[in-house]
Amino acid sequence: MTRLQILELPEGADDERPPFVLVVDEYTAQRVVSGTGQTAASFLDPVETAAREIGACGTLVFAETVEIPANDVSAEFREVLQQTVGEIYESARRSLSESETFGHQMLQRAENAEGRARAMEVQRDRANRRAERAEAGRVAADNVLRAVCDVFGGPHVDPVVKARETLALAEARQEELVDRMDQVTDALGLDRLRDWPEIVTALRVYRVAAEQLGRGAAGGT
Repeated sequence: MTRLQILELPEGADDERPPFVLVVDEYTAQRVVSGTGQTAASFLDPVETAAREIGACGTLVFAETVEIPANDVSAEFREVLQQTVGEIYESARRSLSESETFGHQMLQRAENAEGRARAMEVQRDRANRRAERAEAGRVAADNVLRAVCDVFGGPHVDPVVKARETLALAEARQEELVDRMDQVTDALGLDRLRDWPEIVTALRVYRVAAEQLGRGAAGGT
């Protein structure tokens, strides 16, 4: 069966398109008459006619099979090509999947952030309401204290101010007492919160020893 192949030629500077040669192999030459009454010299070769029609620079005709390396696509080349195309497709598919996953993660994070923001807003509103209730309670307590002082008599200064001064003084004295207790427990090597029974026992022992020492000193005189 006749085969037609194209053999590309080096392109010249004046060529409008790449030049090529029409290669025909497995071909049996035939001659046909173009018209009646014509001589054999006017017989036309269909291969040459086809070459002129497609713009080939010439023809190469062979009776045997001729393989043009430039047109040969081996099985190995096809396998490599398929593998390369497959890798490109798989890479594109992974990139698309990763993009979708990243987009989903970003959307999830945005939704979580929005949820946390709403939760924080609710907590902030609750804290504000608690602070407002506490302030209202403090104002109410101050008003009650002032009313009681008006009825039963009270300090010549604002009873609320006086109460706060008294509370501050009590807190200061409590801090002073705690400081002294810390000094005592440090001297005993004990913890005032954890070792309170041992502290009491040590103080009692100290008191008995002090009383005995006092009686001894009095008897000696």
